[in-house]
Amino acid sequence: MKIRTLLVKFLSITMILFIWAGVASAHKLSVFAYIENNTLVGEAYFNDGAPVRHSAIHVSDTENNLIAEGTTDEKGQFSIPIDITDLQSLLVSVNGGMGHMGQTVVTIDTAEPDKATEKAEKETNSNATESSNSTISLSEENISALMQEIVQKEMAPLRNELFLLRKEISKPKLSEIIGGIGYIVGLVGVALWVGGRKKYGQQ
Repeated sequence: MKIRTLLVKFLSITMILFIWAGVASAHKLSVFAYIENNTLVGEAYFNDGAPVRHSAIHVSDTENNLIAEGTTDEKGQFSIPIDITDLQSLLVSVNGGMGHMGQTVVTIDTAEPDKATEKAEKETNSNATESSNSTISLSEENISALMQEIVQKEMAPLRNELFLLRKEISKPKLSEIIGGIGYIVGLVGVALWVGGRKKYGQQ
């Protein structure tokens, strides 16, 4: 009778752990973000692919100083204008509620093409005559705008592919879930076995 009671307890705990592990894994929060034209663009999602809707976003620097705040939309996406001057990286934190938090670090390229182009334009303008200055400046502006448009078009599909790949990798594998449950169940089984032996030993 006592063995049956222990077995029922063991199976009950196993079922609870299985359900808990599945829910916990599915609701792990991940954040994907990048800088584009002085704007922080990204998306927050749970490991099962569900978007983190209408959740608070906090953006801080390396010294944990708050820089900007925002909110995810219905698709879990966000777009926050940010002045990246003198910034090397950003810590993006998303609060999904119910204890679900996700963070990611966005590294800022200090040698951005826009800044390099702007510096080149200033040097050219200072050394050129007034008549040729407007022509050179206009030409460089056109080239800069064209190059920026081409780079953005080329990078967009790559970013999408990277995001989808990261989203797929972040999903919990069945073997990992079962392995974690098996480990916990094993510990519970040992504890119940030791407890059963003590009871029988006292009798």
